[in-house]
Amino acid sequence: MASNTNTTDNHKLHYWIILIILSVLSLIAGFIGFQSYFAHHGEEFNLSRSIYRTFQLFTFSGGDLTEPIPWTLHLARFSAPLTTIMAFVMALLGIFRDQWKRIKIAMMNKHVVIIGFGNKGKNVMEESLRKNEKVLVIDNDPFNDNFDSIAPPRCRLLLGNANNKNLLKKARISKAKSVYLLMGDDTIQMNTCLLIYQLVKESKRDENNPLSC
Repeated sequence: MASNTNTTDNHKLHYWIILIILSVLSLIAGFIGFQSYFAHHGEEFNLSRSIYRTFQLFTFSGGDLTEPIPWTLHLARFSAPLTTIMAFVMALLGIFRDQWKRIKIAMMNKHVVIIGFGNKGKNVMEESLRKNEKVLVIDNDPFNDNFDSIAPPRCRLLLGNANNKNLLKKARISKAKSVYLLMGDDTIQMNTCLLIYQLVKESKRDENNPLSC
C-alpha cells in the first residue's frame, strides 16, 4: 500500500533545507554587502553594525539605501524577506495541516478503530480497507515502522495512549462500527475495553446498533 507519511516528512525536510540555505545565504550576502556599502559611501561602520543591519533585512526593514548598492546587498535585500515569508508560510501550513487532520477525525462515523498497530493491526487495516471501510489507527509509539502503510484519507492515525478517555473520545469510539484491541497486554486491553464501554453507555447508542469490540 502506498504511504504518504514518508513523502510528507521528505517534503518538510526539503523545505527546511531550502530555508536554512536561504538564511545562510542572506546572512553572508547581507554582511558582505553592508561592509562594501558603508565603505563605498564613506560611512562609519564596524562588525556589529553590519550584522545588525543584515538582521534588519529579515524584518522587512533596513533596505532603504541609496545607490550604488553592491550586488551582494541587492541579493540579501530579496533573499532575507523571502526567508521570513517562507518560514511564516511553513508555520501556517503546519498549523492548518494539524487542524485539518483533527477535523477529519472528528467527522469519522461507522469506522473501524484499531488500537495497537503491530503486524496484526496492519493486517486488520488492510482487510478493512479492502472492504472499503474507513479506518482509524491508535498507537502510542511515534516510531512505529508500520505507520508507513497508513494512507489518508481512508485510513488515519491518532497518536497517544488508548487508556486516556479523552483520546478515545477524539477517536469517536461511540460512533465506530468496530474496535480491535491489539496492544498485546491483557491488563491494558481490559482497562481500555472498560473505558470504551463507559463511553458507549454515555453516548446512549442504540442497542440495535452495538459496537463490535
